Amino acid sequence: MNNYVYSSIKNGVFPIWIGAKCYSSVPSSCYWDADNSTMEYHNFGAGEPLPERGNCIFMSINPDRRGQWYSDDCYDRRYYYACEKSVIENPTKYKIQGHYYDVTADDVLGIEKSRKDFLPQETKIANWLSHILDNDYVDFYVEYFEIHGAAAGFPTAIYFGYLTTNGNSTRNDLIKNLELPPTMSVYLLMPVDSVPPPPPLTGNNTNNLNSNASCQNFGIFNGYNCSCSAECYDSQCQPEKCAGRKNGVSFESQSMILVVSLRSSMASDIQTLSDAIPYLLHQWRATINEFTNYIITTFRQRSDVFYMSTEVFFNRTDLLNYMNGLVVGDANADQPVLSAAVAVQAYAPQMNIYSNILVLTDGRASDATSEDLHYPPRNNETYLIAQTLQWRNRITFLLTQTSDAPINMNGDGFDVYRRVSRAVQGDLLMLDKKELNSTLYNIVNEFSDIQVVNASYGMTSNFTFDLYYRYVEYESCIVLVSVENGKRLPNVTLPGAYVSDLSPTFNNSQFIMFVLEEKYVPSLAIIPYSDPYNVLLFNQGDQSVKWVTFTDDPYIDAGYSFAFAGKQMAASGNVGISLYTAPINWENGTISRTFEARDRDSWSCDFSYTFGSVDACKPGPFNIIITTRMLSNGYYRNETFILPGFCFILDSGSDGKNGNHIF
Repeated sequence: MNNYVYSSIKNGVFPIWIGAKCYSSVPSSCYWDADNSTMEYHNFGAGEPLPERGNCIFMSINPDRRGQWYSDDCYDRRYYYACEKSVIENPTKYKIQGHYYDVTADDVLGIEKSRKDFLPQETKIANWLSHILDNDYVDFYVEYFEIHGAAAGFPTAIYFGYLTTNGNSTRNDLIKNLELPPTMSVYLLMPVDSVPPPPPLTGNNTNNLNSNASCQNFGIFNGYNCSCSAECYDSQCQPEKCAGRKNGVSFESQSMILVVSLRSSMASDIQTLSDAIPYLLHQWRATINEFTNYIITTFRQRSDVFYMSTEVFFNRTDLLNYMNGLVVGDANADQPVLSAAVAVQAYAPQMNIYSNILVLTDGRASDATSEDLHYPPRNNETYLIAQTLQWRNRITFLLTQTSDAPINMNGDGFDVYRRVSRAVQGDLLMLDKKELNSTLYNIVNEFSDIQVVNASYGMTSNFTFDLYYRYVEYESCIVLVSVENGKRLPNVTLPGAYVSDLSPTFNNSQFIMFVLEEKYVPSLAIIPYSDPYNVLLFNQGDQSVKWVTFTDDPYIDAGYSFAFAGKQMAASGNVGISLYTAPINWENGTISRTFEARDRDSWSCDFSYTFGSVDACKPGPFNIIITTRMLSNGYYRNETFILPGFCFILDSGSDGKNGNHIF
């Protein structure tokens, strides 16, 4: 054993204390400090022990003395010590992410991926973990650091690493011991089967964060160039002129995209969502060919400690394991929801267009500001709107609450949910936490490959509309009507009736859904109590991406998914549209202009239809109303659907590029 210890420490700097003390010049006076037992073996040098020099016994690293023992002062701090590490038969291993108060963003700035440089910070965290976990602690190392919240004014050092314990404590017990803000905040504690070896103490470890500094039009850097919402953009995702079809708009697969708050009040919500995911994927696969990836952003802010992390997974099992490893904790009432919704669409170059984004939170958006319609974006709201439209994604805000703690609906922190939902034809669903499970299984499960036929927000008057059914046998049309806290749901009935005579598929106090068939319900009437309501009418299973883009150059293939006020914009589309209704703000109630679609050079353009020069738009959201005529069973049939549009105020001198990230 003595030779083994010497061979292990012989290349060190200082001698080490072997854990023994002697009180006279004979070995029989020497005791092991751990259990006060006498020595049965010793390797003292000549004239040792010598208690006059000191009571502690050290091993020499001098090759001439080769591990011999000698006495010295116990209080000489030069000396280190060696311990025999106990063998743990069944250690428990975790992937861990967290923040330690004594490691600041300034401490790791510029060395986030260099373990040899951040080793002192790793040691601080390891020492604290060892102290707080005591005998349960086995090992810990940091794989890399990230700095979160810098752009928001709350730069926070977040460690990403691995923790090994002896298994005496359950995961919940560990969380209780470790989640001790402001000293330590833990965001992920995920059991793993094995721990990879620590990064070497030379060079940088990994590159876990993508940079899209060179990508425009909300493209995502993939390590070599930019992944764009469609292939008919250039390598930096800028619009370019038609130059041969690239088949750049495909709908072969989707991404499942989640944005989840880690406030302590969200624990049951996260578990409910995790439990529902297998069912949602099963239902959605009925209309979607494949989910190729799963992207999730989790976030939590407490005072000036800011955490926001995005991960991408390529199978459902890894996603669920990750979600089951999430840790909720003390946090501010309002959270950076918009930043998280931006981050989740800017991280993974594998993200597919036309995907659903579920945002699960129970508070207002702390990063909301007053509405600003300028472009390039000046705040997270307009960035999120433009980004979502460019990727043709759709956002559903699921705002959970309890009867004794309803969501504060005052100010921009709440109103921004209304504005974003309306701009991207999304949903704002407010519900009691107890209703989340039934909402996921009865409402959200229908949000698969939907084609919106009508989307109206903040309505207060009577509304009668024809239902549109795709000409497919057994096709149904889905109607969702929702209200906010303290508002009454309107009556939904057949035209001419004064009471509701339809049976909803699902309803609660704040929204109601109907799944209707054409032969029974050709049209609907909504009669409110004067309270504002939202209505969404959609079909499923269209299996195509319908897209209209705008540009000031009529020869551009695919332009921007939004228009600019004060500019004549050429519009182009990727589907055979025979009639186009100009963009309008839906609340104006009048159609401004109609355009006949013209076939472009379909051999050269992916967006092979053009609609001429569209009138200058009014800043804000609008609906693009599309009408096509399709031949079916010898008869022509009109098909109508609505796409989201938005009109920005283009800054003077801007070239329309998407500007800098704000999250």
